[in-house]
Amino acid sequence: MVKSKNIFVLFGTIGILFLAGELVANLVDALTLRAIGISAVRTDMDYRGLRPDPVLNRVHIPGLKFAYVVRDKENIVNKVEYNSKGLNDYEYGYGKPEGVSRIVVLGDSFVEALQVRREENFCKLIESKLNQGGHGKKYEVINMGVSGYSPILEYIYLKTEGLKYDPDIVISCFFMNDVYEDSVYREMAVFGDDNLPVSVHWKGLDKTDKLKGWKRVERKFFNSVKNIANKSKFYIFLKQRLYKLLMILKVKKMSQEQNPFFILNTLPQAEEDALWYDTLRYILAAKALSETSRAKFLLIVVPIESQLSDSPQDTVFMTYFREKPCSERVRSRLSRLTATYGINYVDLLQEFGKMPREDLYFDGDGHFNANGHRQVADLISGKLRVLGWVD
Repeated sequence: MVKSKNIFVLFGTIGILFLAGELVANLVDALTLRAIGISAVRTDMDYRGLRPDPVLNRVHIPGLKFAYVVRDKENIVNKVEYNSKGLNDYEYGYGKPEGVSRIVVLGDSFVEALQVRREENFCKLIESKLNQGGHGKKYEVINMGVSGYSPILEYIYLKTEGLKYDPDIVISCFFMNDVYEDSVYREMAVFGDDNLPVSVHWKGLDKTDKLKGWKRVERKFFNSVKNIANKSKFYIFLKQRLYKLLMILKVKKMSQEQNPFFILNTLPQAEEDALWYDTLRYILAAKALSETSRAKFLLIVVPIESQLSDSPQDTVFMTYFREKPCSERVRSRLSRLTATYGINYVDLLQEFGKMPREDLYFDGDGHFNANGHRQVADLISGKLRVLGWVD
């Protein structure tokens, strides 16, 4: 009896502590929002203001205002407001005004740029630079970045939404986890007769119905529990930090297949060529779509901070690598592929040279800081002028 009572006390205490943690997490969120003038939070979103989508897997919530906390030496709270079409940008109609040249920029969280003010992200900086020439032509550079996107989703987005803006130039930003993410989304995708993706449902392809008996009931039950738990701010807080701690302490080891940056490992994994092939297909499909619509196509290769650092104390380095990332393998492959298929591109790692990562990335967040965005804007606008695509 005493033992049973102790078990009840233990679980009761854990429950009370969890409820207290949840209360504090929500209170901190509410106070943070109030401090920057936002009074409400949507419940159907994650911390980047995303919601599930049956075609694009995830999309920004149109018109949403929210606070994004940037992890740096001191946390920075940034106010974000998506436009009526869910872009982290100003309002743009689909119809292109007379005398305007449009550039659309596809990519993941590095393009999305929730870490800096809108006017500080490289899309707006490029727009500002191109409009300073006094040449009479106006340029619009539209930020279409969405956290977690990779070439498979960017192709679908360009086809279903991006081309509605009648762009003159399409810029696609390739990040070091794109090959991995494409391999994950591929298992969730529906493909057309041309073997190109049509949709990537947020639930993926439902495999639960293929199970039978108690296995099916068990899977559905645990999926439901997981969905409920993932709505808890305190649970997500604990899960993220515990996972990072286990990785840093090397208690939890990551296989090559689980490492989103496996293309930077010194030794290639067995299926790497096939996975690269899929990603290349999506990039080439986006290029073909652009050129069919009389738009030029430019590929930007974005490095992670660990590629510019020799310090194993970097968060990304400690989590994913046992040795310095092997950038040369990626650079060599992309150089061959872009030359073979006539893709104009900018390798930001090469262009950054020996700049310290601290000058380019937030410490702890891993994304470009304001200076990083300025450097990227200078490099891309310079490349556009060298190509003769802008005045």
